[in-house]
Amino acid sequence: ESKLLNFFSSTVFFYKNLCLLNDNNLVHIKNKKNIFLTEIESKILKLLFTKNFVLKKFINIQVLRQHPNVESKSLESHLYRIRKKILTLDSQIQIIPHDSKSIKIHLNTNLK
Repeated sequence: ESKLLNFFSSTVFFYKNLCLLNDNNLVHIKNKKNIFLTEIESKILKLLFTKNFVLKKFINIQVLRQHPNVESKSLESHLYRIRKKILTLDSQIQIIPHDSKSIKIHLNTNLK
């Protein structure tokens, strides 16, 4: 638990042109657009910014505090909202499936 608390207490995280500041502001470095994130959205993005991929089960247990046996669409709802927010800042950055059990953040250079 202390490792997670220390991990989430850092103040600045980066992915490509995006910067997560003060745990709740996502900023595009070049165009200076920013958007507010909820605590859960911020925690999910911190994981995605720092890992190659993140297991959905891990997010459900550690971030959403759901029991492993509980089926819920809560994570998908949070991801949908995060995707919409990222799209307003940078259309090339996407959250996509890594495999059937995990997700990753990805820069799609084929989009304009």
